[in-house]
Amino acid sequence: MSSAHREPPELPVAPKYPEQDSSQPRANGAGFRDEEEAVNLPHNNMGLVMAGLAITTFLASLDSTIVTTALPTIIAELGGTASDYSWTGISYMLCSGACIPLWGKLSDVVGRKAILYPCMALFLLGSGLCGAATSMSFLIACRAVQGLGGGGTVVMVQIVLSDIVSLRDRGKYSSVIGACWGVASVLGPLLGGILTEKVSWRWCFWINLPTGGVAAIMLLFLHLNPVKKMTLAEFFQKFDFWGTSLLMSGTGTLLAGFSIASDKGWKEPATIALIVAGPVLLALAAVVESKTTRMAVIPPRLLKTRTTLSLFGLTFLHAIGFMCTNFYLPVLFQGVDGDSALGSGIKMLPIALGGSLASIIAGPLVSVTKVARPFIWMGTILMTIGAGLLISLSEKSNVGMEMGYTLIQGIGTGFLFQPPLIALQAAMPLKDMAACTGAFYLVRTLGTTMGVSLGGVAFQSQLAVRLRAIPGLAGTSTQANILRGNYKDISRVAPAELRQQVIVALSRSLRTIFIMLLPLAAATILLSLLVRHYSLERNFVRQNEQTEEAPKPAPSVDIDEKGDV
Repeated sequence: MSSAHREPPELPVAPKYPEQDSSQPRANGAGFRDEEEAVNLPHNNMGLVMAGLAITTFLASLDSTIVTTALPTIIAELGGTASDYSWTGISYMLCSGACIPLWGKLSDVVGRKAILYPCMALFLLGSGLCGAATSMSFLIACRAVQGLGGGGTVVMVQIVLSDIVSLRDRGKYSSVIGACWGVASVLGPLLGGILTEKVSWRWCFWINLPTGGVAAIMLLFLHLNPVKKMTLAEFFQKFDFWGTSLLMSGTGTLLAGFSIASDKGWKEPATIALIVAGPVLLALAAVVESKTTRMAVIPPRLLKTRTTLSLFGLTFLHAIGFMCTNFYLPVLFQGVDGDSALGSGIKMLPIALGGSLASIIAGPLVSVTKVARPFIWMGTILMTIGAGLLISLSEKSNVGMEMGYTLIQGIGTGFLFQPPLIALQAAMPLKDMAACTGAFYLVRTLGTTMGVSLGGVAFQSQLAVRLRAIPGLAGTSTQANILRGNYKDISRVAPAELRQQVIVALSRSLRTIFIMLLPLAAATILLSLLVRHYSLERNFVRQNEQTEEAPKPAPSVDIDEKGDV
């Protein structure tokens, strides 16, 4: 395939790099040669394929939001505890995050569909088993199975999208994926409340089965460029087993440490051991990955530039904020306001609707403007403002304050779903696209798990102290039930003065979460300022078309010694 002819750049190349011979392939804004970055895009029925990818994404997103409003009912029916409340979400994310790097790299070896379909099957199997659960232990175990498939499904959708859509148009199609996250965020809490109250909480899981089957049929028509097949001997010779094992072990160990911290606290010996061992294993993985001559799961380039490190840090903190607000706001609405599961779902609409609209808008705007940084800046600023406003919520807040503040927070978090991923992909060569996408979702999963854990520790520790300080409540079964997460018991506390004290204790304990979030959200603003611009313009050829397409040349930009622009 020949490289499309390009006009000379309008601006001079940075003086720290020697000028290139005009007869040689020109390096683009990210320091990659156009000749190396040219790619054949397979011909697809984009309407049908995007519908299949969208439904698949919708299911993964719906699974994380539909359960939030149903969890208090599930805990009460299956006799769960407060730690079970956290572990229902943590078990999913633990298994999801630990295997994300493996799925991405294996897809480079055996092909995208060979990984995508088994992940979808695992997700649907876990969904069916979760709906049939008869105990919290069984439910948590089945959520782990769901996580194995769900994490692979989410990352594979993004990898497939990067294979069939050019970088400059990825914002438009990413907005479809973002819209699915948004719509699922809107419908999830509402649908969870409706199913829980009108049918059964079990249908919060079983609803995945028919829709997942439809998506699987649609994706049979997905066309992808074939990967270079390896023999079994070549696979064992080239695959980086040491680096992958250390990375998965470190991720799983760290996630387990945060999970136990949310259950038993930070002073527990098991918590300390796991949280210390996790970073050590990850550091060893980084050393192995940087020196290996095999197929590195995490390319060393990802950890060598200011922009990629800033984007990873920003994504990590964004995930913490997103998960804390979405996981614990239903506790505020159901425990403090006394809303039903359905009422709580309605109050979650602003944060979900704001996030979905921001995500839908951001993608096409990135494609039109060919820049991602302004939307990243906007998201970090709004998320910080939203976190500050959420601190003021209390038992005295009216519905307008609750919905207005959560709307701002939702818009801020919504702007930070797609643009950082597009900016990261623009900063990496095409050969590392699957690996960098997998790393992105690994960092996001670490952040979501840490968000649940940190939120749980901050909330539960404060709630236990405040409830013990209430005369007439300490040592009672009501106190024990509330600490186990059964907030419906609050409405039965008598007399009214005692009930009001319990509500105030719950409200002040939840405020601790948002106080913790404010400096973390402010840190994302600082990290966003370190992100540099990379051109979204790369050569591509659409298969089955007569003419070769190439974008117009973008002005050259400065390239520093580390490859940052």
